[in-house]
Amino acid sequence: YDLEMHDSAEYYYKLTIEKANEIGQTSISAKATSSLGILYADNHEFEKALPYYKKALELRESLGDQSGVSFSKLNLGMLYLNNRFDPVIDDYCMDAYHYSVESNDIVLQQISCECLYRYYKEINDYKSAYNFLKEYLVLHDSIINIEDQADLISREVSYAYEKKAAADSVAFAKQQEIDQTKIALQEADIRAKKNLQYGMIVGILLLMVFAVFMYNRFKITQSQKRIIEDQKQNVEEQRELLEARNKEVTDSITYARRIQEAILPSRDTLRQNLNDGFVLYKPKDIVAGDFYWMERVEDTIYFAVADCTGHGVPGAMISVVCSTALSKALLEEKITDPGKLLDRTRKLVVERLAKNGDIVNDGMDISLCSMKQSPRDNATILNWAGANSPLWIYRSGQDIMETFKADKQPVGNHPDPKPFTTHTIPIEKGDILYLFSDGFQDQFGGENPFEGVVNFKPGGKKLKAANFKKMLLQIHAKPMDEQAKILEDLFENWRGSFEQIDDVCVIGVRI
Repeated sequence: YDLEMHDSAEYYYKLTIEKANEIGQTSISAKATSSLGILYADNHEFEKALPYYKKALELRESLGDQSGVSFSKLNLGMLYLNNRFDPVIDDYCMDAYHYSVESNDIVLQQISCECLYRYYKEINDYKSAYNFLKEYLVLHDSIINIEDQADLISREVSYAYEKKAAADSVAFAKQQEIDQTKIALQEADIRAKKNLQYGMIVGILLLMVFAVFMYNRFKITQSQKRIIEDQKQNVEEQRELLEARNKEVTDSITYARRIQEAILPSRDTLRQNLNDGFVLYKPKDIVAGDFYWMERVEDTIYFAVADCTGHGVPGAMISVVCSTALSKALLEEKITDPGKLLDRTRKLVVERLAKNGDIVNDGMDISLCSMKQSPRDNATILNWAGANSPLWIYRSGQDIMETFKADKQPVGNHPDPKPFTTHTIPIEKGDILYLFSDGFQDQFGGENPFEGVVNFKPGGKKLKAANFKKMLLQIHAKPMDEQAKILEDLFENWRGSFEQIDDVCVIGVRI
């Protein structure tokens, strides 16, 4: 499953269920059944996932496994929420939420809050949606605390190993003392043979002293051995505890990825609104600071690519705040002009991130479009605004890439904030819009240069915007889905053995 070999994963999950049922291991059968449901859900196969989720819930209820029951209900709630709206979402997610509060399970509580926030948002109960979103964001601090605890345990294990090494050094020194004593006895025996008159008496006395010494050494060695064994056992226990904590943290962040993916527009939404377009989305870590956003208001489509401060878990938290602020300004406050929409979003983001009175410089760079089809002349009206993130338009028939520069300020705190500019841009059929974060063009690589772009010497150079633009000009005639696949292959080919340094998000739309 982790290798995304879903056919093989499906086979082994089903085999696990079969064998577990044969030997009466209901708990294992329940877990494998739930995992199979998750596999189908991740593949957007709702009808396949639903019966497995329900079966897992039935098995866990029969076992009295309250934690498992809560996670199964939450899985069902999220499945209904992502695929078809159903009033039972409230019951499932609320049951999971109550159990998480009673059991102090912050991971389950965080996921339940997200599910309930989305549900109440769908039914326009904004007060309840706001309360659960606020609780969800507060729980982020708890996840950070878990990561700090894992770091503390790692330092304790390192200290335990250092103590063990010191103990080994003491044991070695004692052994040297024993060896030196044996040499002294041998020398004494030689002297005894030279002096027959005193040899026997001296030998007996030395033998007695040696016996006492060896006995004491033996007792000390045994004591040291017990100490070393105790330390070794303690180190092993700490290692197992650290592995368990690390797994808990990793599992929490992995589930956070599923939540973040649920917040992003679905594939069906993208296909319905961007008839001829693509989205290339490659997070650097499990969760991302980049996100893409889309909403429809009547006959106008709003879509954007945003790059939030940081990446990983901190970036993902900022992305939730920024995405929510965008949707609130558009859908609740009815602000439709892109520039004014960014002005209002900036105010909401700053207020949200500075609630405790501190000045927080987090925010986002964004390229935001609104596109409307004019019914009178069948022309497309494009309005655009950008914050540190440009818009590129390939002009059909001219074979050029036109660049529209963004305002040099983020959606967030800025020393000299100014209103964002709305650009009304004429576009024609066949033109292609490209919106992107800076992750693609800032990637280091060059070990495998590609045709048509300047060949860098191996050693790690940034791709840069000019070469990224050349790549798009080379592939603009390809179908949009094929462009996404080509871009992903070119990115990996360019990166080679270098680590991905940032999240990557690119949207392409052919008019």
